[in-house]
Amino acid sequence: MRFSMLVDLVYDAALEPARWSAFLRAFAAAVGADGAALMHHDLRDARGAVDQSFGIDPDGLRRYAERFATVDPWLGAAEARGQLQPEIVHIGEELVPHSELVRTEFYADFAKPIGTTRSMSTVLRRDADVAASLSALRPDSREPFSERNRRVVRGLLPHVQRALRVHRRLAGLELMKQSLGAALDRVPSGVVLVDRNGTLAFANRAAETTLRRNDGLAVVRGRLTAADRHDDATLLRLIWTAAERHVEASDRGGALRVSRPSMRRPLSVLVVPVRRDAARDMWTSGELVAVFVNDPDRRLAGDPDLMRTVWRLTPTEATIATLLVAGHGVPAIANRLAIALPTVRWHIKNILAKTGAKNQAALVALLAATPEAHGATD
Repeated sequence: MRFSMLVDLVYDAALEPARWSAFLRAFAAAVGADGAALMHHDLRDARGAVDQSFGIDPDGLRRYAERFATVDPWLGAAEARGQLQPEIVHIGEELVPHSELVRTEFYADFAKPIGTTRSMSTVLRRDADVAASLSALRPDSREPFSERNRRVVRGLLPHVQRALRVHRRLAGLELMKQSLGAALDRVPSGVVLVDRNGTLAFANRAAETTLRRNDGLAVVRGRLTAADRHDDATLLRLIWTAAERHVEASDRGGALRVSRPSMRRPLSVLVVPVRRDAARDMWTSGELVAVFVNDPDRRLAGDPDLMRTVWRLTPTEATIATLLVAGHGVPAIANRLAIALPTVRWHIKNILAKTGAKNQAALVALLAATPEAHGATD
């Protein structure tokens, strides 16, 4: 395989993690190895694990992580010499003479049984006490790795390092995207992200519920669309102005009320720009706009356990608070809990004191604003 094709494979792997195995297969072939691995080592307690591999027995990978990383003689020798550093390519026999290696537990119980007794490795990156490495492996029946093999690794090294940085960056962004999505799913209002044409990029759980009802707002052919033609034109104009950086800040986005075919109260919609850099980094290559949707007929259901934890409510107070958030009046609560009206009012008075709310309406608004307390009911 040509060197350029090997480089292409490593960058493919940076973008598609499933392709690391294909790169390691090609890398092993390029240096005449029977197996290859991407590994990481925690040097504080001499532990390590194989992240990606080719040609290595899976049971051996497990045993390395559980036991033999702590007694890896190649790793120990490189660290003892201060050579466990990026860009140094080690050939196993240079670190530990083969005559010494064969007398170790590592050789007898691990390396020889799975055919990984000759190695060539390099540290790709090191942060404090954690090191990531690339290794090529052969059995005893093969010759030690050569200087020619080392030159291949040295030429490939900067590309693998760069690919790993890209991989880590993308993995971090994906994790952040998933975390933000999970957080937005706990927000009671609908949150939708669209591009300048209204094409949907993301919708949180509350928004998905509203859009599925197809009552005022829906996704039609991938675009956020209002049922009423006039509302739809207004919505699209607000989205476009929010996405257009050359529009005056005061004119970007805006609010509107979206009428509903069901004749329920209109949806309240607020369209605001998303900061350009954040939009490009987190979600898409283009401009994004956030559309907040509030359904005035959407009833919220609280979490009694969370009410107790956040506001230090008693079990009964938490139950009453949850029923208030769900839209039940005092008489309905009294009937449901089989307690007297004055008792319910007394509990509400205690809840007001604990939360600092001035009245029952402010209390419901306060309790409903606790994001993790939300689920929707119809």
